[in-house]
Amino acid sequence: MASTVRNLDYNIRFKVDKSNFNEIQSALRAVINTKIPASGPDPLNIKTSVEAAKELENLLSASWNHKLNQLDVSKFNNSVKESFGSVEQLRAKLVAGGEQGAIAFNKIATSVLTSNTQLKQSNKLLDSMA
Repeated sequence: MASTVRNLDYNIRFKVDKSNFNEIQSALRAVINTKIPASGPDPLNIKTSVEAAKELENLLSASWNHKLNQLDVSKFNNSVKESFGSVEQLRAKLVAGGEQGAIAFNKIATSVLTSNTQLKQSNKLLDSMA
């Protein structure tokens, strides 16, 4: 009886790696370093955005897996829900301060959503092979 050996070489790119992490950190730093202009957005909105960015920066650092050198996406998602209630509330707080907050939110959302989508596609492929 011949034995069958099956190899599966499949590259799953669903991690937020160091380059993504650095881009997100830079965007958050831009929000945190926002100066309150003499005229323009409400200073309270900018303060809300800065505080959200600081909290998010802490959550990202706490969710970073140094052994794997990537973000633990599920830990990060859970931390966001605990700290902000929902992704929509996080978005509202970041965007309240203006353009830099919107840029930071978009970078985070793009990285995390892309990771989740690729993970689901990989899961579907593996399920269909079983």
